[in-house]
Amino acid sequence: MTCLLAALGLTTACGQQNFENVDVQGFSELIGNPGVVLLDVRTASEYAEGHIAGAILIDQGQSDFMEKAKATLPTDKKIAVYCRSGRRSANAAGKLAAEGYQCVNLKGGIVAWKEAGKAVTTDTSAQTTKPLKKVYNEDINPLEQIDQALAKAKAEGKFVICQVGGNWCIWCLRFADFIANDTAISKVISENFEYIHVNYNPKKSGGEEKERQAAALMQRLDNCGRFGFPVFVVLDEKGRVIHIQDSSFLEEGQGYNQEKVLRFFKNWTPKAVKNS
Repeated sequence: MTCLLAALGLTTACGQQNFENVDVQGFSELIGNPGVVLLDVRTASEYAEGHIAGAILIDQGQSDFMEKAKATLPTDKKIAVYCRSGRRSANAAGKLAAEGYQCVNLKGGIVAWKEAGKAVTTDTSAQTTKPLKKVYNEDINPLEQIDQALAKAKAEGKFVICQVGGNWCIWCLRFADFIANDTAISKVISENFEYIHVNYNPKKSGGEEKERQAAALMQRLDNCGRFGFPVFVVLDEKGRVIHIQDSSFLEEGQGYNQEKVLRFFKNWTPKAVKNS
């Protein structure tokens, strides 16, 4: 069965390709999903001449390809990869899949994409990503962190929001950067919440004690990890989980939508909840 799956272009353990190949139509439908990151693995000059809108550029021909990929790409989302003809992207997809990424390769590359009448853009705003600040403290006990936040929030008449994720999660860091640089969102948070970044890594236990803490954290926060990462857990002044927010509903392109994010925060302030 696994060898048959390999012949179909799916993940296998038979020495065959460990990613999926799709045609233009399938690729087009896939990249419209917020759970997918679009990756162009050509050169910068090729990218500038025309690329699929929203694509991040990481040149697979460079020696630091995997280093950049690991620093940029989230591990909890599917990676849609393309190049000019599909050969370089297949190579890149194989490397990424070997590191645990779920990859889909565009058969025929951007050549097939354009031949099918699909649009390309020369906007290079998404070409590079700025280094994002790592906001998760991986050394502290997350349960103690939550207890301390609750004590402070209770004294100030606020709720606690736990942004659960980790420095391994690019979307977690993007959200932290997004709210830190939006004055309207920052104001709502500072006036109503004790906001904390709670570290959780579903793939690396870090030893028995970290594994125990991770299991206890998921139990404490109603198994919030089932929604992916980052995930936001709202606790009232008594420490009860009153809402779990799936972050995918707040996304827009390769970032977040201000209106949706503000709506989430405003709907779960102490005043909004207690007056409802």
